[in-house]
Amino acid sequence: MKTNLIIYLTLAAAMAASAFRPANAAGVHATALRIVESNLGIRSQEAALEADLLDRKADNTLPPLEVEYSPFFRSGATGLASSELVVSQGFDFPTRYAMQSDVTNKMRDRSAASMASLRRDLYVEASQLGITLVYGRRKMEVLQRRLSDADSVVALTRRLIDHKAATALDLNRAILARGDAERELIEAGLEYSDAESSLRRLACGADLDLDNLEYDSEVDDIALPASGGEFAAESPAVATAQREVEVAAAERRVAASSWLPSFSIGYRRNTELQESADGFLVGISLPLYSIGKKGKGARAREAAASLAADDARLQKEFEAEGALRNLATLRRAMAACDVATAEESIRLCAEALRLGSITLTEYFSQTESLYSRLLDRLRLEHDYRRLAASISEYNFTIDSP
Repeated sequence: MKTNLIIYLTLAAAMAASAFRPANAAGVHATALRIVESNLGIRSQEAALEADLLDRKADNTLPPLEVEYSPFFRSGATGLASSELVVSQGFDFPTRYAMQSDVTNKMRDRSAASMASLRRDLYVEASQLGITLVYGRRKMEVLQRRLSDADSVVALTRRLIDHKAATALDLNRAILARGDAERELIEAGLEYSDAESSLRRLACGADLDLDNLEYDSEVDDIALPASGGEFAAESPAVATAQREVEVAAAERRVAASSWLPSFSIGYRRNTELQESADGFLVGISLPLYSIGKKGKGARAREAAASLAADDARLQKEFEAEGALRNLATLRRAMAACDVATAEESIRLCAEALRLGSITLTEYFSQTESLYSRLLDRLRLEHDYRRLAASISEYNFTIDSP
C-alpha cells in the first residue's frame, strides 16, 4: 500500500509539472553539464591524477645530500682517537633531468585527455538518463489519457446497462481494460522514478530541476558527426590513447639514455688526535648491465601503446558508423508513425462509441492499437535521442590541469 502511494505521488508530480511547465524549462544538455560539474567521482579522479603528477615531479630532483660521520676509539687513548666526516651529493647526467621532465609533461597531457574522456562519458550517461526521464514523463501523459478514456468508458457502460443497452460482460471488459491501463501507468511511474534516482545519484546532491526537464531541440536539429572518422578524430578517448603513445615515446628516450653515467661529488675530512686532513670526493656510476633490457622493455611498451591507439580509433569509427546507420533506420521508422492521424482516430472512436456506431469490443480493439502507435512513436524517438547522444559532437576541451 505504501509503495502504491509513493508511485501515485510520483505520477501526480510528473503530471502536474507537465501541465504547468515554464517557458524556461531545463534542457537535457544543461542538466548533464551540471551533473558533470558536481560529480564527486570526477573531482576525486582529477585530484588523484594531479597528486600523481606532483609526486613524479618531486622525484625528478637531486637525491638527498648524504652526510656520514664515523668516530673511532683506540685502546689506551683518552676520548676520541680519530674521526671521519664525509659529505656527498649524487646526481644524474644533466640531460636526463630534462628528459624526465618531458615525460612528466606528456603524462600531464595524458591526464588532461583522460579527464576529458571521463567527463564525456559521464555527460553521455547523464544525457541518456535525462532523455529517458523526458520520455518517461511523456509516456505517462499518454497512459494517463488512456486511463481517463477507460474511466469514461466504464462510466458509459454502467449507464448503458441501466438502459439495457449493454451487458455485465461488457462492463467486465471495460473494468479489465481500465485495470490494464492503470497497471501500465504504474509501471511507467516506476521507470520514471528509477531514472530520476539515477540522475540525482550522478549529481551527488546537486540541486536539479528534473520536473521541468525537456529535450533541447527537435529531432531534425540534432547535430551528428558526418562520419565515423570525424567522430573518432574528436573523441577524447582516442586522444587519451594517442597521449599514451607520446608518454611511451618519451619513456623510451629516457631508457635509451640510461647508458649515461651518474656522478657524485663530496667533501671528506679525517682527524686523528691533533692532526686533520681534508679532501674532495669525485665518483661515477656506470650502468653496464641493465642498458639493453631497459631499452627493449621501453620499445615494447611504445609499440603496445601505438597498437592500442590504432585500436581505439578504429573502435570509435566502427561505433559511430554503426550508430549512424541505426539512426537512419530509426528516422525512417519515426516517419512511418502518423501521430496526428492516431490522435484523431482515438477521438473519433470515443465519439462513435458514445453514439453507438461501434461496439465496446470494436472500441477497445481500435483504441489499444492506436495508443500502442503513440507509445511506439515515443519509444522510437527515445531510442533515437539516446543513440544520438552517444555520438554527439559535444566534447570537453582537453586542457592541461
